[in-house]
Amino acid sequence: MPRVVVTDTNVLVNLIHVDWLSVLGALDGYEFILVDEVLAEITHSEQKTAIQAALNQGYLSSVRLDDIEGLTLFSEFARIMGRGEAASLALAVCSRLCPQR
Repeated sequence: MPRVVVTDTNVLVNLIHVDWLSVLGALDGYEFILVDEVLAEITHSEQKTAIQAALNQGYLSSVRLDDIEGLTLFSEFARIMGRGEAASLALAVCSRLCPQR
């Protein structure tokens, strides 16, 4: 079973800047996902293109935060951090992605 890594905007953008986004596909035993709010934070067209390529190639996947517990946490976290960070943290806490759950 792969370890799931919820990625944030700054991680993805930094990997794009150094042309290493594809390294996510080379890491065996890991699955990299991003929430829709992170995808919405990607504003430069070349970065959107790189993210879409990663999604199409399957080494990055997108998920929607849609359960009540997750959305509640998201709204609380979004008061003190960015939307992408808040959604990523809420997803990790609520979705059994964390080993302790």
